[in-house]
Amino acid sequence: MKLSEIIKENRVLIAGLLMPLALIILFTYAKTIPDMTVPDPTYKAVYAAQTWGGLGQITFKVDDNGKIAASFTATSTPSGYDKLPTGHIFIYDPKTMMTDRKDIEISTDLLKDAQDTPQTRTKDMDLDVIKNLTLSKSDTAPDGYRFETYHYRNRNLISDIFMSGSRNNGPALLKDNRVIRIDLPNNTYYYDLIFLGWVTKEE
Repeated sequence: MKLSEIIKENRVLIAGLLMPLALIILFTYAKTIPDMTVPDPTYKAVYAAQTWGGLGQITFKVDDNGKIAASFTATSTPSGYDKLPTGHIFIYDPKTMMTDRKDIEISTDLLKDAQDTPQTRTKDMDLDVIKNLTLSKSDTAPDGYRFETYHYRNRNLISDIFMSGSRNNGPALLKDNRVIRIDLPNNTYYYDLIFLGWVTKEE
C-alpha cells in the first residue's frame, strides 16, 4: 500500500496526532514574539532587602529628592539572637544583565546611639556607597517597563497538562507581555524585597 493511500485512509487519526504538536509549536513561537518586538529596557532598577536581626531592623526608602535613605531601629527588648542586621541594596543593569549588591552594615556607634535613646530608637544611616544615584519612585520606568518584586511565571502548555500552579521566579521587569527575569547575586533568595526606583541620574 502506498504512503498516500495510508494517509488518506487514516487522515483523521493522523490529524488528531499532529494537532497537539502543532499547538505546542504555535504556543512556543507565540511566547517568543514579545522578546523580538518589545525594545530592551534602558533604565537601571534599584531594589532592597530590609533585613532584621535580634538587635534591630534596617528600613530603606527614597526621599523627595530621589535619594535612597536608610534608618536603623533598635529593638526595645533584644532577644537571645543578638545579631545585627545587614541590609542589601541591589542595582540591576539591563545593558549587562548583571546585579550589583551593596551591603549596608550597622556600626557599633550607631547601635549604641539607638539603644541609649529609648524614646527614639530609630536612627538615620549614612549611605555613601549609593549616594551617587538619583531615582524615580514611579512604578513604571520612562521606557515603559514595570518592576515586580516576585514574578510568578505561568507554565507552558506541556507543564499545564502534567503540572498545576506556577513557579515563583523572583524579581523581573515586565512590558507588553515581555518578561525579563532578574537573577540575584549568587542565586540567593530574599523574602523581603522592596522596589525603590529607577535610576534617572548617576553622578
